[in-house]
Amino acid sequence: MEKEFFEKQQIGNWIYIFLVVDFMVATLFLFKKYKKGIADLDSTLFDIGSILIINLLIILFIQKSVIYTKINKEGIHYRYPPFCRKWKTIQLKQVTDFQIENYSSLNGGYAVAKWNLFSKEDVITTTGTDKVVKIIYDAKKPLLISTSKANEFYDTLKKFKSETYNPEFIEENYV
Repeated sequence: MEKEFFEKQQIGNWIYIFLVVDFMVATLFLFKKYKKGIADLDSTLFDIGSILIINLLIILFIQKSVIYTKINKEGIHYRYPPFCRKWKTIQLKQVTDFQIENYSSLNGGYAVAKWNLFSKEDVITTTGTDKVVKIIYDAKKPLLISTSKANEFYDTLKKFKSETYNPEFIEENYV
């Protein structure tokens, strides 16, 4: 049986540390305002509760935002809930070229530029990855999918593309 590729990408744990520090700093700031008599207890507790709820919503959003990518003999499949809940598929016969590229996720961060009309490329990335696989296929724009397993993604796609649709594909493009 042919080896398929599967990857699940999430933001690292550093974001949770950042949110905890954010909550602590905001709480200390609000507590100092209360101690100085600038704010009353009710408004201070309301503000702290609001910040806590916002941070919890951010954590929930981050937990649900996961890029799933898989490659098999049918094609390249991806989804990125909550932006893209259903699996999207690019059939292997639609793929004309693909390559690994460096990509600064700090510039893009969490990015879903699939619906950006001004972008030259459709981008699906998450913070913390520095590689994307650029897939050129039967669409107006190429698709960039971030991956922490760039070589495995590339090799699996090359294998399925060459075996399934065009045995000369490797010789034409990668020799």
